[in-house]
Amino acid sequence: MSCIYRAEWRGRNTGWDYRCEFVPPGDGELQNPEITELPAGSVEFESIKMKYEKIPFGCGEVPTAKIKIYLDEIPQDTKYDELRVRIWAATINVNAGGELGTIPAGLVVRLWVRFNKNSAPDVNVWRLVWSGMVRHDSVAKFDLSDKTIEMEAVDLSRAVLDVIKFSALKNAILAVASQQEVSSDVVVEAIFTQNERRNVIANSFGSGYEIKFVPLKLLTDKIKELGNIAYRKFLRNSAEEWELQISMPLFYRQVYSGSGSLGSELASNEVLVAWRCVKDGVEEPFGVFDERDEAGFARRYNSVWDYVVDLCEWTATRAEWKSGGFAMRGLRAGGEMVEVPTEWFSQFEIDFSGSGLRRVNVSSVEVASGGEFADIENWVEQKDGSRNEGELCVANVWSNLAPAVEYKQKAANFINGKYILWLGRWVRAIGLWYYEQPESFNRAMPIRVHECIRYDRGDGTTTAVDETYDWRLLASSRPSEKCLGCQTRSGVMKRLAKYLASEFAGVKATAKGRIDADKCVWFEGGGSLGFVWFGQGNKFHLLGLSEILGVGAPAVAEMRWLGVEWNLRDEEVEIEMIG
Repeated sequence: MSCIYRAEWRGRNTGWDYRCEFVPPGDGELQNPEITELPAGSVEFESIKMKYEKIPFGCGEVPTAKIKIYLDEIPQDTKYDELRVRIWAATINVNAGGELGTIPAGLVVRLWVRFNKNSAPDVNVWRLVWSGMVRHDSVAKFDLSDKTIEMEAVDLSRAVLDVIKFSALKNAILAVASQQEVSSDVVVEAIFTQNERRNVIANSFGSGYEIKFVPLKLLTDKIKELGNIAYRKFLRNSAEEWELQISMPLFYRQVYSGSGSLGSELASNEVLVAWRCVKDGVEEPFGVFDERDEAGFARRYNSVWDYVVDLCEWTATRAEWKSGGFAMRGLRAGGEMVEVPTEWFSQFEIDFSGSGLRRVNVSSVEVASGGEFADIENWVEQKDGSRNEGELCVANVWSNLAPAVEYKQKAANFINGKYILWLGRWVRAIGLWYYEQPESFNRAMPIRVHECIRYDRGDGTTTAVDETYDWRLLASSRPSEKCLGCQTRSGVMKRLAKYLASEFAGVKATAKGRIDADKCVWFEGGGSLGFVWFGQGNKFHLLGLSEILGVGAPAVAEMRWLGVEWNLRDEEVEIEMIG
């Protein structure tokens, strides 16, 4: 039997209509499934919780729901048997086909709300606000006294990203790589003019090697493609659509004068990654997806979920958990100002001890060394602050720095004879390049993206480029020192550390409180609802706070959401804010 089990109830305080649906896992698609109604009082959707650890940054804790089922309230009719089985054993293995193969699928839980206090046709409809999955590692508690079982369901996007392995991504990219792949025997780290001679610093594995490059965007496209397959398999509905939005920093070309200034901005499909290496037709242990490469993602991350967690921090973004997808937003994205009267709070407390960042440490997982030269392993940005302020450690996911290894002069066989070529035997597995033929060169080549980047704040502005590295600072015969000098002045690690330290330094206060659920939803009608209880970029303004705190109190007018727990039983929202 193919059923979707459904429980409905009306909120005592909000007057909204709620619907909880259970979709049991299975290999077959649910075509015109039978809707099996669950008796009133058999299901209690207790809460949904999501929280950031210290600051509103990165993925935070995955949104998790608690659902309680009263077993004695479920009829003994056979049509309820499938649900009974999945309450106790939520997960089975299903065949997703293609690159994904067999994946674990669990009991899917979906929450719908009808905001029927507003009778407008575009508001008084069922809207999906959250989807989750009860997984094999989910917490389940059985209470013998009242014959209930309490289950936990994690956000469905987490479950989707968790089943995508980098081996599957490699196969998916391999199927289309021939249309977008470019090859080269070297990668160019820097080109600079000095003493009327053009100097080139490049890296290679050696004679006969061929490095293969694909657009970085292809990785995101294939994650979304495989994610859609898993999402539809979980819901057993091929008409469903999963949304994925990944935000990346802005990357730039080099300017070949050696001045260090930025060239033109690179389009998303122009940024390349080195994904494999071939010698005489044989694959070498190299590339971001190669399981044999220690610096590659296949070795570093168990799944794409782990990659997205690091990427969300590396891109200086905040996760937005949508009802049917996942998005990465700039730290200042979605600047809607909402007035929240303090009398709306049933409980409110504010702490002025501070909870911002004093120190940001961005560390690289891949370090090149050779002879007397070695890469900078991490970048630390230190701000003045109190002992109550914390430290943030972020992994450097992708690198745009020239490696500080030993370079040797080599005949410039790939350019005209009036240039000097310095060649080192090192190619970053996590490096970023673009493909271009500079003026007066006789062929195009992969060139390292500029060491300076800009982060999109999300409010229409980007971080400023405050410092660049002048490649003419040292003699042309000292390329290793030039690369090391570049690392000390610029690159992703420095930019990220400086941006985060400035964004979250000097936090004045944090606050906790409770608001009735119907006070916490500002939905004007039309468009996609999303999960507004998690803030999703909104800014909240507390009115009358200075009057309540009294004369001489610190001025705190605007505060942002840190995280919430939506309690459906009491229909209250617990919030934490930062200001």
